[in-house]
Amino acid sequence: MDSQQATCTFDRCSNLVDVPNSKCQIHRFRQKCSVGDCSNQVYARRLCIRHGGKKSCEFPDCQSPARVGIFCSKHNSLPPSTPCSVEGCTRAAHLMRKCIRHGGGKPCIVENCDSNARARGLCWRHRFLSSDIHNPLTHATPLSEAEKKDLTALLQEWLESEDTLDCDLLSDDIINLIDIDIDCLFSSAVALEGTN
Repeated sequence: MDSQQATCTFDRCSNLVDVPNSKCQIHRFRQKCSVGDCSNQVYARRLCIRHGGKKSCEFPDCQSPARVGIFCSKHNSLPPSTPCSVEGCTRAAHLMRKCIRHGGGKPCIVENCDSNARARGLCWRHRFLSSDIHNPLTHATPLSEAEKKDLTALLQEWLESEDTLDCDLLSDDIINLIDIDIDCLFSSAVALEGTN
């Protein structure tokens, strides 16, 4: 087998190996489970979770790993530490004694965005923006419909000009995609223009 095409020996890892090793960059310092032909990663005591590296759930006939105390997440009967204040809801409360579904989530840090933050203070739509508060992208103002049309017209004109590269990807589909995230595109251009 060609060493450039060899993949990592860990279970379900399709990364290419570091020559001359049999492990990829991610798994290079990790050990395999000591049970027979098991190719899972060690969790504890030279064993993977499946072979006893982690305690099993103590619920009868359940082999899932224990996550909360002695039970898996499915069999944990403990109520959330503070339940949602909405009547009939048993989910854990976050902000304002409410679960995320009932408005207890933290809002995205991008100005004028009403979505709940998922990670680093950003919602799913803005997840690729920097969460740095001093970054102008996090304080972008949405474009008006007229500004969106003007920018779309400029991009369409550029795509139709002879100065553009020959590229099969530049099509009406691109114009449709541009309209979806044009606010982010415009704020990036403004931020770059401000640094020059």
